Amino acid sequence: MRREMTDLQPALAQDALVRPPRDSHARGAGLDAGVRRAALAVGAMALGYGAVARGGFYQPTAAVLGLGLLAAGLAASRPPRDLRIPGFAFALLGLGLVPAAWATHWPRAALIPASTIAAACGAFLLARAFVEQGRRADLLALLEWIGVGVALAGTVGLALHAEPLAARATGLWRAGSTLTYANAT
Repeated sequence: MRREMTDLQPALAQDALVRPPRDSHARGAGLDAGVRRAALAVGAMALGYGAVARGGFYQPTAAVLGLGLLAAGLAASRPPRDLRIPGFAFALLGLGLVPAAWATHWPRAALIPASTIAAACGAFLLARAFVEQGRRADLLALLEWIGVGVALAGTVGLALHAEPLAARATGLWRAGSTLTYANAT
């Protein structure tokens, strides 16, 4: 076994010379990596905010969630050329959703779909940045902890009959958690 390990060491060292890290030659690579790490943390906080702010289903929390996730996703993503395909897809989605609300003479109603598109685009970019940095397990753990927090809030609200974490509906107490409506969890 010891001999096999020594045979692999030159190959591993040679492979490291052939394939340098992606950003090792870029100017300001350390700063860029730091900004991306900070953006991932801001995105995690935005997701947590959405979980405790009634899911970001209502204004102004929907706008805060959407803009927060979009800003974090853009800061965490790679150069703009990598944004062409997702940008086109989300722009196409916006062309279908936002004008529909404006056509019905409800301009304020267009804020929710626009916030939703911004949140979806930001979440996509953030998830892609987590995966590109090899932090897929961190993303999964983040989502698990947010889900556990929301479910725990609903369970505590149900046990204590505390509104709005739980709601009485059709004669039964139902968990509402931080989303504040019955059967949310």
